[in-house]
Amino acid sequence: MADRKNTIVQILLAQNRQLNASQLASQLGVSLRTLHNDLKQLNNEFPGVIISTPSGYQIDTEIAKTVLKPEQSSIPKNNAERCSFILNKLIQSGGSVNIYDLCDEIYISPSTFQTLLGRMRRLTREHDLTLTVAGEFITLSGAEKNKRQLISSMLYSESGTAFFSFDALQEAFPSIKIEEIRNDIIEVLNEQHYFINDYSLMNLLLHVAISINRIQNGYVNLNAVSDKVPLSSHEYMFADEIAQRLESRFNITFSDAEIYELTLLLVSRASSVDFNSITKDNIESYIGKDCLDLVLILIRTINEYYDIDLQEQEFFIRFALHIHNMLVRANNQNFCKNPLVSEIRQTCPLIYDVSVQLSGIILEQTGIVLNEDEIAYIALHLGGAMETQKEISRLIPAILYCPSYYNMNMDLAERISRKLSSQINLTNVYTSEQELSNIPKDVLLISTVRPHQVFDAPLVVISPFLTNTDTIALTKHIEEINISNRKALLRKELSQIISPLLFEVGNKYSTRDKLLQAMCAKLIRLNYTDEQFQSDVWEREMMSSTSFGQVAIPHALKMRAKKTGMSIYISKTPLEWGDTNVSLVILLCFSPDERKIFYDIFEPLSMLLMDQTHLKNLLVLNDYDSFVNYLADHME
Repeated sequence: MADRKNTIVQILLAQNRQLNASQLASQLGVSLRTLHNDLKQLNNEFPGVIISTPSGYQIDTEIAKTVLKPEQSSIPKNNAERCSFILNKLIQSGGSVNIYDLCDEIYISPSTFQTLLGRMRRLTREHDLTLTVAGEFITLSGAEKNKRQLISSMLYSESGTAFFSFDALQEAFPSIKIEEIRNDIIEVLNEQHYFINDYSLMNLLLHVAISINRIQNGYVNLNAVSDKVPLSSHEYMFADEIAQRLESRFNITFSDAEIYELTLLLVSRASSVDFNSITKDNIESYIGKDCLDLVLILIRTINEYYDIDLQEQEFFIRFALHIHNMLVRANNQNFCKNPLVSEIRQTCPLIYDVSVQLSGIILEQTGIVLNEDEIAYIALHLGGAMETQKEISRLIPAILYCPSYYNMNMDLAERISRKLSSQINLTNVYTSEQELSNIPKDVLLISTVRPHQVFDAPLVVISPFLTNTDTIALTKHIEEINISNRKALLRKELSQIISPLLFEVGNKYSTRDKLLQAMCAKLIRLNYTDEQFQSDVWEREMMSSTSFGQVAIPHALKMRAKKTGMSIYISKTPLEWGDTNVSLVILLCFSPDERKIFYDIFEPLSMLLMDQTHLKNLLVLNDYDSFVNYLADHME
């Protein structure tokens, strides 16, 4: 219950609306009965934290802070916590601890300890460390650098996004003043005209805090640096400046290896950037020709597959600098942790999927395999640019008809444009009704008088003064037009790509692999695609699971199908898929000539499927017509 208690609180805090019992239970993956028991226990332990209303559950934010505050007890309560406790004990003690003393300290039996060994060995192998048992002692051996990486990994694993706040980092290292470290680092970076974003700064602070803690306890990295890749003397110089400040502040001494590692951290997380002086024309001198060529390939791929132009200078520069720093991190095996991986995968599936595809291109071009943390950082950069372009495409074309009276028509046009710039694109201002005879039906006609003729285009009559009532009326019409246009487009595209032959409800596939094989075979048999498609689908799946919640949307990385199609399977028995159980599988195949449909369909479909009420309604549908009609009516 302890872990689920925090999860319940975090879910309710993250929502902008109340959740009913079914929605909350679905997100937790528990039954309604279990949920009600959990909520009852929460309110017994923290009276008033969960508030029940006729429309669902909400949370008292002040009491929630108490719930999420780490408990004072140091005794681990589950196997994950026990493994972390034991490994941390081994690291802090110098590498060897008596097994029976450990068991007594955390109140477990020797047999329980044996069940933890496999998990701990997997964790240590990931960081090139060795865990051995001899007699009554367990020993952890390996490089000091790798032990620090293990500490960092465990802290991230335990806290999720917690380390992206200074308070949480300070709580993890109570004897080290994190704010003082931050100030020293920022001051030196500013003096050297280096920039670091908040995520990279928190990564850097965590690594530095671990280093200080280890040095204070006598564990210094003494590896020779003579055989390492030489670093820029300038960057080494300001890493040394930071080290000197920290040595003075914490009464410690950094070894040459420690300063080398600090330099690597700075090089891969900070950028020597004056955004006013960098342009698309001179950026090669900052990032190098090979990196620039890679960035151009990535941006061209997005344009070719998704019809999205990312050549705008500010995005181009920031994205290019990010890719450059990412390559530096990869070459030094020093990737950044990203606290938003899960959230980005869940809430921005299209943007994340584009990023996965780009990681495949980076692998092809450089041989570098990106982890999910780095893929999510690419998604953060793409998200802002893609959303901006999408907003522009959503602007409704509009025409103002305002009989001329001095400069009233132009003044009114300016006020309309200023107030509704995020909703409409005012293309023309007419002063004569004769000029309106040929306006397109997809244009919003805004008029200060009611015209004598009838138009196919939507009409809104406003006053010449653009009152609040006028603005509300315009906004309402714009929203209605947007919804109508969107639904019409989606209905057309859905009918184009979904066939009754590709819709199935059943219970005959026992595993993900068998189902995917059958669904791919059907698309190949119906001549949507060729034999290569199945391999392409598996290639994408192996990079990162396409499942989220109870839904999976598998697809190939590259759009090379003969025609676009969507194969749908509703499984009456949930199938294990990655780290979740899936009941709805939508296998997509897209022709390169219809990539715009991919962009139009993928995101609204994913958003609909993440709504637990809509998903629940879809899962009980048993026929093609009902399913397609539901999608068309509810996708936005």
